Amino acid sequence: MINKHIPRKEELLDSNFNNEFRSRSIFVSPICNEQITDKYVSWLNDESLNQYLEVRNQKQNLRTVTNYINSLRKKPNCDMFAIFKKKDRQHIGNLTITSFNHNNSGELSFGLMIADEDSRRRGIGGEMHLILLEFAFSFKEINRVTASAASDNKIACRTLESVGYKIDDISINEFRLKSGEKCDVNHYIMLRDKWNKRKQDLKYLKYIQIY
Repeated sequence: MINKHIPRKEELLDSNFNNEFRSRSIFVSPICNEQITDKYVSWLNDESLNQYLEVRNQKQNLRTVTNYINSLRKKPNCDMFAIFKKKDRQHIGNLTITSFNHNNSGELSFGLMIADEDSRRRGIGGEMHLILLEFAFSFKEINRVTASAASDNKIACRTLESVGYKIDDISINEFRLKSGEKCDVNHYIMLRDKWNKRKQDLKYLKYIQIY
């Protein structure tokens, strides 16, 4: 039975991109209305998944999700992409470009969520980071890519560091955990020249295709 008190979703604005990315095990494309489902909303409201996300502070529904994506699409070159398994086209997470060359800063900032537990175990997060870096630095105006992670989010921090990101700054006691305690936030950066050197050692990049 449909709960009439749950706000219905609006339609998504057109994406700022028409790109699709493929690697050995995933493909990525701009999120569309078909992915804005109750299952997706359940990810955002799941305490085991959202404990390090800003959305943990407000219960999400179809409308809030759509409104957030549309707010991104109203900004130049910002957007949300859906991540799928290649073998069964299962939606397993999202990549979000939250800032793109704001005030001609040369910086791209992003967020990443892999909701599917099996995909997290298989290292899909790291795979997605490689795709994002190749895409980001395909824009000549982008010179650095940044991301932030709560210091208690050990998996996210390890993944960023394994790809080659370096800690650029630390915000002390900025992130409130669900226990009520606070932890630091690590601010990571990847510079274009550092990525160009790092990627020479990454044989996996041969599987990445950007259309």
